[in-house]
Amino acid sequence: MELHGEDCHNKITLYVANGPDAPFRFIPIPTRHDGGGVRLVGWSPNGKLLLLDVNQWAYETDTGFAREPLIFDADANSISALPELDKALTKHFGSECEFEHSAVRWRTDSEFSIKISQTPPNEEYEQHFCVKAPVFLLYDIKRKPSLP
Repeated sequence: MELHGEDCHNKITLYVANGPDAPFRFIPIPTRHDGGGVRLVGWSPNGKLLLLDVNQWAYETDTGFAREPLIFDADANSISALPELDKALTKHFGSECEFEHSAVRWRTDSEFSIKISQTPPNEEYEQHFCVKAPVFLLYDIKRKPSLP
């Protein structure tokens, strides 16, 4: 964690190595908010992709919490966001539906399951829920959804 003036800011870094005796590489994880954490979901069956569930929040507020799955590609030594995932979920549930999602586990080398659940209650605005109980969906990172 770093201090910027009187504000705190978390840095998230992934440490990876190619084997037990190999040196660690440091991969910074991009964040949009000042608070953050990461949950390692797991490696794809072929061991080339690591699924991460990154949590971000704004310090000193009760709002601004966001969860985003990211993928570390060991061959390319890079981290990728999945902007198509949010577009696909919005298309599936509708733009008025409020929900949160979290990565669960890999199913194949390109597919992972996602848990969709209701967001916590918020009295600051009228919420529109379309998910009453958790729903599990499968997302294929190689298949690009068609958008209107």
